[in-house]
Amino acid sequence: MSKGIPYFYGSPKAIALTALTIFLLVAGGLFFNDFFRSTEHYKVQFDNAYYLAEGDKVYIKGLEVGEIKDIEIDKENKILMTILIGRNIKLPKGSTFTIHLELLGKGQIEIDLAETQELLNSEEIQIGHVQEPDTTGLRTLSAEERDSLVKHNPMYRLADTIMMILRKKDSTTR
Repeated sequence: MSKGIPYFYGSPKAIALTALTIFLLVAGGLFFNDFFRSTEHYKVQFDNAYYLAEGDKVYIKGLEVGEIKDIEIDKENKILMTILIGRNIKLPKGSTFTIHLELLGKGQIEIDLAETQELLNSEEIQIGHVQEPDTTGLRTLSAEERDSLVKHNPMYRLADTIMMILRKKDSTTR
């Protein structure tokens, strides 16, 4: 018979000690993960989500600094987004959160930093804004330009085909 700790192995004391150790490791890991997390959470309220989704990136002056963690509808029937920003990024009080829309409908959140020394309270809900796409420089394409785009760009060709089908279907139902 071997000497050592044969009685301790598999005993209720060993099982209890193992369970306690596992519990302390898991609880400690959860606490320290939250305590030393590398991101800061901000809640921003918008009138519309404009097809943004969880995981979409957040930018400051074109530099990616975070992402959208969660999107929900709040008590006021507005969109409430939880945004994660790298902890090394300090947002001054008065910074603005703006959804910049592109022509094709997709958008991104851009943070414009304020010029103050006081930091934004991450516990307060911020009010976000929307900037519509600038269409002042757009013009109607000539038939030649449109045909060239359709001929050389598969996405335009697909869109043109769909529009032709829809127009044909619309004219036959009248």
